[in-house]
Amino acid sequence: MNSGYTASLEKLVKNYFIWDCWVHKEVRANQIPVYHIYHLQAPRFQQDGSPYHPEARHNMASVGHITATDLFDQSTWESQGTCFAPDTGNEDSPYNLAIWTGSMMPIEHPHLQKSLGASYVMAITGRTTKDEGLVQRLFFLISEDAYNWKILFNSKEQICQLDLSLINHPAYDWAREFWDNKEHQVLHCRDPKIMSHPNQEGAYLILFTSYRAEAETREFTNGCVGVATSTDLINWEVQPPLRTPKILGKMELPQLVKSRDDWYLLVSCENNIENKEYLESLNVPYDSGGYAFRLQSAVDKQPGYLDLEGAWEYAGYWGGAGNQDGTPNLYAPTVADVITKEDNTTEVILIAWYGYTDDSEDREFQGTYKVYTVQLAQE
Repeated sequence: MNSGYTASLEKLVKNYFIWDCWVHKEVRANQIPVYHIYHLQAPRFQQDGSPYHPEARHNMASVGHITATDLFDQSTWESQGTCFAPDTGNEDSPYNLAIWTGSMMPIEHPHLQKSLGASYVMAITGRTTKDEGLVQRLFFLISEDAYNWKILFNSKEQICQLDLSLINHPAYDWAREFWDNKEHQVLHCRDPKIMSHPNQEGAYLILFTSYRAEAETREFTNGCVGVATSTDLINWEVQPPLRTPKILGKMELPQLVKSRDDWYLLVSCENNIENKEYLESLNVPYDSGGYAFRLQSAVDKQPGYLDLEGAWEYAGYWGGAGNQDGTPNLYAPTVADVITKEDNTTEVILIAWYGYTDDSEDREFQGTYKVYTVQLAQE
C-alpha cells in the first residue's frame, strides 16, 4: 500500500467538497490501466477558516483530477489537484460563476488531433454571473496529456459553445423552478456525455440533460436527455431528445453502456419525491440515484445499432440514495469501466459519491466515493 496516495485523497476530502465525477480509462504500454477521475470540487472553508454551507458549493465549483490504478483500492487513488477552474476575473466568460459536470474522450482521428493540437477533448458545463447562472451552456477543453487543459476556440478565436438559448430548438424549453420563495426560469443544458458516434465513422455524439418543450402531463416528468452531433468537435447540430419515458424531472449525468448487442442509458435524477405515488405504481424508486433504460430499437435496425430515434424502457435501478440506517446516501452513479465476462455477462463498474449521512437538519456532508458493480446478464 502506498500510504502517500491515501493521505492525498484524505487531504482532498478534508479541504474540499467533492461530488459528481466522470472517468476515463487509459491503458498504457505495460497494460496496466490508469483511471482518470475528474470531479467537481469546492472549498469547505472560507479564508477566515469558517465553513461554507455545503449548498454553496454549486456556485464555486471547479474541476479536480484524481488518478487510480485500482478503483476498488483507494490507496492507489492520488489527487492531481485542480485541472480547470472558473474564469472569475472575466465578466464575459461563459464559465465565470462555476463549472459543472462533464465528460472526456481521446481524439482518435489523426487529422483532428493535428487541427485541434490535442489528444483529448472534454465537454463541460458552464454557468455565468451575467444571467445569474440560470442558463447552462456547454463548452469544450482540450489537452495533450489528460492533465493540463485549455479552452477550445474556433477559427474566429471564439470559445466553442453549445448554447440552447441561442439555438431555440423547438424540442427544448425553459424549466420553471422554485427557490428562495420565488419562481425562476432555468435553461437546462448540462452534464454532457461526449463520445465517438457508434453508427457514423468520423462523427461525434453528445448527450446532455435538459427539459422537454412538450406539455407536461404530470408535474416533474419533463426531464429529458438531449442529443447533439458533430464531425469536427467545434460545430454541433442539436437533435431532438431521446425518447425516454416521461417519469423523471431533473435528469443528470447521462451515460451509455453497451452490453453485447444491447444499449443501456444510465441517468440520475436529483429528486423524485413529487412523483412518489406515481413512481411506486410503476415499481420505480423515487429516491435520487441511477435509473437505467434499455433501448427498444426499431425492427429494421441491426443488433447493437444506437437508434437515436428509438424508444427506451425502464430497465432497473443501478444504485443511489435511500439509506435510512444512518449510513451516507449515494448520489450520481458514474460508469467507470465496462468489462465483458466469459459467461456472457457484462460487469459495469460504477462510482457514486457520498452525500449526507442522514436527513436531519444538522446532517453532515461526507463527500467521498464508493465503487461498486452491476452485473448485466446476456438475454
